Amino acid sequence: MLKAMFNLLPVCHVSQDKFFGKLWTWHGFRFSLMVIPLGWKKLYLCTYSDVTTKFNWFFILDLYSSIRCFDNAVAEGKKENFKKQFLKEADSNLGNKLDFLKDRCASYGNTVNILLTKSTTYITILIGLAGYLGFLFSLAPKVAKFVPVFPYGLLALTCLMALNAGLLLWKVLSIKGVRKSTFSSIKADSSLVVLVAAYYYDFLSLQIHAEEYGSLVANIQEYMVKLIALLVFASSLFFYILYF
Repeated sequence: MLKAMFNLLPVCHVSQDKFFGKLWTWHGFRFSLMVIPLGWKKLYLCTYSDVTTKFNWFFILDLYSSIRCFDNAVAEGKKENFKKQFLKEADSNLGNKLDFLKDRCASYGNTVNILLTKSTTYITILIGLAGYLGFLFSLAPKVAKFVPVFPYGLLALTCLMALNAGLLLWKVLSIKGVRKSTFSSIKADSSLVVLVAAYYYDFLSLQIHAEEYGSLVANIQEYMVKLIALLVFASSLFFYILYF
């Protein structure tokens, strides 16, 4: 409970860099006077890291420093090396590799589709929650008569969670889809090894995109949970003050 509180508050914030700002244990912590989350980046002000034992006036943590992004040139190079390595393999061995790659491609493809569907669902939920947040803002002046300033601070923190969920959803939608092999890549040479290499390229692309989507969606879920928790808390507090 104590860890969750220190990790949620934007001031006197405690987190762990290796979990992109989450806090699972006190080992390897980062203590910051303030944190400003900005989607896939987090800005820490007046911060001390237990890992490096260094103090910094500011530190930027980027989600993409710990996840891979698809690079077409790298994937093409790996595909060519794959072809050279298995050029003289027997067709039966290549057939087994083809079956395996087809299965992996289908698995990662399903993962990507599920994550994109989740993202679409979160967009709908976020729009609904934003409307409810607007309603709470309309109650804030009345609540402030009993508890000055606090309701606005609470709603500002809630808005921060909604903003970050929205930024990450925008990042998911801005990714230019999964790049796959085209028919022209096997048109000149339709041998089995070229076909297997094409599936290997698709496997690399789908695997890396699944990891990227997975990391983004996991952080979207975290912000959505915090957003809903803050909305429930704010609603309970506001209605208790106004009607009880």
